[in-house]
Amino acid sequence: MKTIYPTDRAAVLEETSFKIVSFKSNAELLHSNNFFDDTYSRLLLLQECQGTLTIDMNSYPALANKLFFLKPNQVLNVEKCTSLQGYLLSFSKEYMGLDDESCDAECLGKLLRFFSKELVSVCEKTMIDLQETLQKMLLEQGTQNLYKSELMKRYFKILLIYIFRQSEECVKAGLQNRNMALVEKFMSLLEKGYVEKKMVADYALELYVSPNYLNQIVKKITGNSAGWHIRGRIILEAKRKAVYSNRSMKEIGYMLGFEDPAHFSKLFKKTTGITFVTYRQNMVAVPFVQ
Repeated sequence: MKTIYPTDRAAVLEETSFKIVSFKSNAELLHSNNFFDDTYSRLLLLQECQGTLTIDMNSYPALANKLFFLKPNQVLNVEKCTSLQGYLLSFSKEYMGLDDESCDAECLGKLLRFFSKELVSVCEKTMIDLQETLQKMLLEQGTQNLYKSELMKRYFKILLIYIFRQSEECVKAGLQNRNMALVEKFMSLLEKGYVEKKMVADYALELYVSPNYLNQIVKKITGNSAGWHIRGRIILEAKRKAVYSNRSMKEIGYMLGFEDPAHFSKLFKKTTGITFVTYRQNMVAVPFVQ
């Protein structure tokens, strides 16, 4: 039996606190209950998978380019899977706390939030970055090189950064998509209701947001506020009717929901910079003034 000297204890601790395996050619290791300690946290990166993978009572069929986060004591079952290819990492809570740098606490906090998701899709670019880092970790794990443990921790940190980076990008993309959806709904409601609804609050009520928030998001996506679009749509229709009909200003104003002609006339001049009468006489397009 090998004698462990005091200077070796930290290295031994790290050796037992972290493990990585590639299961392209060692898929049977995933079926072993002894290879990984279930009391450790695990990251499972699937490049290929046919069949059904089960974590506790949740089943995931035919997955590829997916990253699973397993909490301690969660049961992983791959007996119904074939063509497995990927990586499995196991690490203890102590391994995450081996350094005293502030970023380690941040990484741990983010990692714990990830573990609440259990499953994350990995984009092609991130998958390439993860594979390159994992291959370096596998090679280093099999050596007895100087500063091996320090390098392995750095690789692990880099791996987490790649994961966190994609997560942040997904959050931003998801927020952008939600904002786009909100603006599209607003523009659709505006097209249908500009005659009856002339206040931002009218549309905000239907979209379950505040008027200020609606203005903010619409301006962020389009460059102009929701109020600007409302006024613009009303005036666009007024211009059309001024050019292509013989109706009076009062009649057009009434058709657009203005019972008071003076109110309509004031809005038209404020928005276009000229009076309704002047516009009709000139029959020229004028810029919309914000």
